[in-house]
Amino acid sequence: YPACKMRLVVLDCMNWDMTQNDWFAGVLAETLDNTKDCYGYHVIGSQHYLSHDGLNNLTLFDTPFNSLDDYKLEAQSTIVGSVTVVDTFINNGGMFVCWLGGHIHSDFCGLLTNHNNQIFINVGSASRITPAQDCARIEATQTQDLFNVIGFDFFSKTIKVMRVGATYD
Repeated sequence: YPACKMRLVVLDCMNWDMTQNDWFAGVLAETLDNTKDCYGYHVIGSQHYLSHDGLNNLTLFDTPFNSLDDYKLEAQSTIVGSVTVVDTFINNGGMFVCWLGGHIHSDFCGLLTNHNNQIFINVGSASRITPAQDCARIEATQTQDLFNVIGFDFFSKTIKVMRVGATYD
């Protein structure tokens, strides 16, 4: 997104390997290279689920978007590659904004405490099928649809999240 100097990078966390690891490192490095069109861009990373060394190493933010559910984090101890690449990027002066993910079907926003202040935003399921929701999701009613609108203000370093649908709007 050249107009706002932002790059959204979506990764295939289900098939992480060294080829994707090297590609991701290269994409991030381009924003540090003043000969590239994307020099100075802010980067947002996205994956189906966040790959890191376990969501048990996190600090949740005090926000109404943290799940009311007792979500289980053990299943999320997955690949460490992508956050390690971002660690290097941040240490080299890169501007990493946050991770966007899902998979757990619960909402929470927080900080990966072991990874250079990497923020993550986990979005609840848009589906009414899953029982892991903070509100009832009933077909053919106002509660059926649910999504978040996320805005990024790079100047004030602010992330804004607005919930739409279900019983929130």
